[in-house]
Amino acid sequence: MVRKVLGVLALALVSLQATAQSCFRDGMVWKSWISGTTDGLGTGRVEVSVIDGVETVDGVTAMRLYVYDEGEESLRSLRAYIRTEGDRVYFRKPGSDSDKWLLMYDFGLKAGEGCYVYDAAAEDGEACRTYMRCAEVTAGDGNGPAVMAMEEYKDESCSGSVEQAVWLDGISSDRGIIYNSRYGMDGRGERLVEASCDGETYYAADIPVNTFFFKNMSWKTQVASTTDETCPTFIQTATLDCAETVDGYRQMQLYCSYDNDPGSFELEAYIRIDGDKVYFRRLDSDNDTWLLMYDFGLRAGEGCYVYNAYSKNEEPARTYVKCVGIKADKQCGWTVMSLEEYDDESCGSLKGTGAWLQGLASVNGLMFNNCFGMDGLGGMLLEASCQGKVYYHKITSGIGKVSGEERAVEKCYGINGMAVDADGTHGNGIVIRNGRKWLKR
Repeated sequence: MVRKVLGVLALALVSLQATAQSCFRDGMVWKSWISGTTDGLGTGRVEVSVIDGVETVDGVTAMRLYVYDEGEESLRSLRAYIRTEGDRVYFRKPGSDSDKWLLMYDFGLKAGEGCYVYDAAAEDGEACRTYMRCAEVTAGDGNGPAVMAMEEYKDESCSGSVEQAVWLDGISSDRGIIYNSRYGMDGRGERLVEASCDGETYYAADIPVNTFFFKNMSWKTQVASTTDETCPTFIQTATLDCAETVDGYRQMQLYCSYDNDPGSFELEAYIRIDGDKVYFRRLDSDNDTWLLMYDFGLRAGEGCYVYNAYSKNEEPARTYVKCVGIKADKQCGWTVMSLEEYDDESCGSLKGTGAWLQGLASVNGLMFNNCFGMDGLGGMLLEASCQGKVYYHKITSGIGKVSGEERAVEKCYGINGMAVDADGTHGNGIVIRNGRKWLKR
């Protein structure tokens, strides 16, 4: 199973054989796709880390590592000083009171060996230390670097919980240069998409449409009858948990609970991501068939068949959805995909219209991904969040029928990720409001 994962990673590697000595030099650039759930930035972004210049730090020659969001180089900040010793990479925070260099990577580890490393992504406070054990090293495809399958533990006893990690020999982790450890913690989502220097590419991967499908993500949906006003309205909470690799697929468990059924928390389906696409597999499926739930990569004029994820005790309804427009909604801060729904790809008779928030869910709720114009139960997405961080929230005119005026609540954060008032009463500067950057004056 590990070999399958490593084989897929190796296909993304291109160009030169990498070593710590060749990659960690002036001008080296790492780009990571960030879909973080704890930094308050909401929608996806490309983060750039670059080595620019050297200086002597307490008698040691070190490289300067800067970090900034792509397109905002003028706002870059010095994140760390970097130096190498053979296959090992060390870092030190600027302004640190200690003259101690902390281990970031040891690319010389063999299968069965391990070492303590420190979290290079930490900006404030003491860098967290964890123990990384090399489980397997697989030679890269062609000229690509070796792929190191790592296991992350609390300490060298290698007991207790374990997180699976990947290092690309001589380059960085598969998440990016500063994301060397703390896999599976804090709900962070990072992915290395490019590593290069002076026109030489060491690693390249496609930047995906940012999808908010990761462990601990939850969606709250108001569900009501569209034909019988006497039927009670209830709130469904769908939560992703327990990512694991099964039959070569990285899948998560989707649990659902209901406010009208205290104590309910049942496994509803399995979810997996493939680029821009989201698939689900029902528990009662007689085979391992994965059904398409969302394709957030659709362009205007394109369409696909999707299956209704809310179908219970019956065959999931299949319909053809066609994207007729994609537009950034400044009010809610999300990109909205306008959809038309038909029986099939001939697009003969229009059955209904709907909308998806790109990368997040249908505006009708996570599991109400299609069947927009059909009678029965209808939904409305109320909130999407992860571990207390809210990415989408609506205030309705009341709990009852799925109708009435709704408005998006603006979530506002400082550049440091701390919540601030959206009305600007906490000073001026750059803030993140519903996933978009604004300059308060």
